[in-house]
Amino acid sequence: MFWPAPLLLGALAATVSALAADRRPGRLAAMTLLAAAAIGWAGVHAHLIAIVAGLPPLLVVPLFMAALSVWPLAQPAAGAPPERLTGRALLLAGAALALVIRLDAPWSARHPQPSFVAYQLDQDAGRAWRVTHPQLRSAWSDAALRADGGPIAPFRHWAWDHEMAAAPAPPTPAAAPQLTIARNLAGQVALTAIPPPGARVLTLQLAPETAVRLTQVGAAPTEVTLPARRWTQLRWSAPPAEGLRLILDAPPGGGLQLRWAAEFDRWPAGVAAPPKPPPRVMATGRSGATVITGARRLTW
Repeated sequence: MFWPAPLLLGALAATVSALAADRRPGRLAAMTLLAAAAIGWAGVHAHLIAIVAGLPPLLVVPLFMAALSVWPLAQPAAGAPPERLTGRALLLAGAALALVIRLDAPWSARHPQPSFVAYQLDQDAGRAWRVTHPQLRSAWSDAALRADGGPIAPFRHWAWDHEMAAAPAPPTPAAAPQLTIARNLAGQVALTAIPPPGARVLTLQLAPETAVRLTQVGAAPTEVTLPARRWTQLRWSAPPAEGLRLILDAPPGGGLQLRWAAEFDRWPAGVAAPPKPPPRVMATGRSGATVITGARRLTW
C-alpha cells in the first residue's frame, strides 16, 4: 500500500492554493478532485485497518490523511496574517511531529521491540553460530550474539530463507536424524527419516541426480516431480517419533543429495543461553531455538 499518496495529493492541493483561500472555479475544481481521490484512498486504508488488521485505534491515521487532503478547501480567507499563517503553522507542526516520531524510540513495555536469537550447529562443518535476523536486531540480540567474543557478520546458510546476522559460538554434540534409503518390493525407492528425539520441526531438502516422482509422503499419496539437481524442500512440524517415509519412482542406480535441519524448542546444553530480554524487547519467532543441520548423499 502506498501510504504517502493521500498526503502527496493534499500537498499538491496546498501548492495549487498557495496555502490560502482560492475561490477561482478552476482552482476550486482541481482541489476538489484531489481531495476526493485522497479521501477515497484514505478510506481503503481505514477499511483494511478495521477489518483486516483489527486495530481500531489506528483509524486516526487515515482520518488525519483525509483531514490534510480537505484542508485546502477549508482554508481561511486570503490576505494578511493571521489568516495566511494558519497553513504555514500546520506545516511546521507536521514537520515537528515527523521529527519527534523519527527520533523518539517507538518501543515500550506495552509495545516491545521484536527480536530473536537462535543457535545453529552445522554438524558437517563442526561449526556453530548465534543467529538473528538483521531486521530484528536489537541491543539485546547483539549482546547475546557477542557472548562468546566473536564479531557479528552477515551469514548465509540454506537453513534460513534470508541473509542473517551471526557470530561464532562453541559447537556442542547433538544427535542427527536417522536416514535410510532402499528399494521396496514394488521396485520403488523408500526414503525414511527418523528425527532426533525432541525435534519440533524436521526439514529435508532433496536434489536428485535425475528427475524422480514423489508418489507418497507418509500415508498420503501424492504426485510431485522432483527436478534433477534442483532443491525441493519438505518441512514437517511435530514429526512422528517413528519417522517419515517418502516413496519415489526412480530408475535403478541413482542417487540424491539431501540436506536436513532439525529444530528444537530449547537452547543447547553447555552453551550460555541469551539473558532475559529487557522490558522494551520481546523474544519472538524462533528465539531460543536450536537448529542442527547437515547433508548426505544417498544412493540406491
